[in-house]
Amino acid sequence: MEARAFLRSFGLRPAASLDDAYWRSVAMASRGRPFPEGPLSPEMGDLQFATDDLAKRTLSADFDRFADHLEAFDKYSCWPSSPKQICDLGGGCGLVGMYLALRYPDAKVVVYDWSEKPIAIGRKWARGKHIHNIEFAQRGYEEIPGEASGHFDLVLAYHAVDMMAKPSRPVHRLSEMTAEEASDPDGAIRPLVRAADSLTADNGLVVVCNPWSWLGLLQFFLAVRETSLAVDWSCTVLNASCHEGRTTLEQQYLFLRRGFPWITDDAWEDVRAVSACGCYSGGLYEVPSGAVDSHVELFSSGRLFYSWETSGRVGEDYRVRLWAQAGLLLLEWTSTSGYSRGFIHSVAAVSELLALADKARAEVEEQAQGGESRGSVHPEIRNLLRRYGDGGDARERDELAA
Repeated sequence: MEARAFLRSFGLRPAASLDDAYWRSVAMASRGRPFPEGPLSPEMGDLQFATDDLAKRTLSADFDRFADHLEAFDKYSCWPSSPKQICDLGGGCGLVGMYLALRYPDAKVVVYDWSEKPIAIGRKWARGKHIHNIEFAQRGYEEIPGEASGHFDLVLAYHAVDMMAKPSRPVHRLSEMTAEEASDPDGAIRPLVRAADSLTADNGLVVVCNPWSWLGLLQFFLAVRETSLAVDWSCTVLNASCHEGRTTLEQQYLFLRRGFPWITDDAWEDVRAVSACGCYSGGLYEVPSGAVDSHVELFSSGRLFYSWETSGRVGEDYRVRLWAQAGLLLLEWTSTSGYSRGFIHSVAAVSELLALADKARAEVEEQAQGGESRGSVHPEIRNLLRRYGDGGDARERDELAA
């Protein structure tokens, strides 16, 4: 079923915001008790899903976000082709879980949430839709590792935790913060990550989509590095739109796998890898030079994977370089008349970039009519390609790296 039609089948409609009438209804449901602190608290979840009508109004305010989540299963290629076990962590009433249960009728879907009322609404709606391959469990993240076994092919955590932490003191650069200062001892990030780790099968995939502050993202990466999970940069997507020089972040997906190699040195590099990359969804994305230049210094001590230079008879000099640092690749094309730079996350996609560079080299050499050229590929690329990622044929990658 088409994503937006699926949402409308529950009586949801796009809504601009939660208006005063909505909050009056929530206040009535609270029966005079003070509103609980935090939008993600279980008590607030129970209030916002106290009735069918409130649930529909709550979800309608996020109609476009839910539609984007559901459409992403067709937009990106990193998902398991036919998952048999799917988990939706912090899934509320399980809209995403129900969609996947219908999409994969042979799969078993489990929705975890710590609020009673959203779980009850989800069970009711699933029965009404005759969705029989879904279960709902009321659990906090801390409870899951003790009872869950790692057998899920796909674990989702969409807007499942508060990652908007702010530093306790003025900080000009995130690198100024120590691991102790950045820790999140009383928050839900570490319990969420540990729950995901305990649920995921050896070949499973964890996908996190959440708004974050840079400190919240640092806390997330610190928590991930305490588990057996690691970031799959070949899939991780930071969607951004740029208009009149201002960049707006949209849906932000982080893909994690068990036993994957870390191509960054620490959580601080993980954060820089996310912040430095304008967008990655399976190909090279060039960002405006002003947005790139501030991050190019990261590559001064990086590994030079690919270098090619040529001098043409018409006076044009060209250089193509591919640098790796902080989990990113920087492809730089320079000529006497200008340059362009682009970031790409995936080490697994180096072979694609090398093919592009080789194509560009051939075109320039043809234009230069016999100008001298020279090129080299760092030998370490072969081992990284073999170790990281499964995109494309291994023999073909090795040949490109040779």
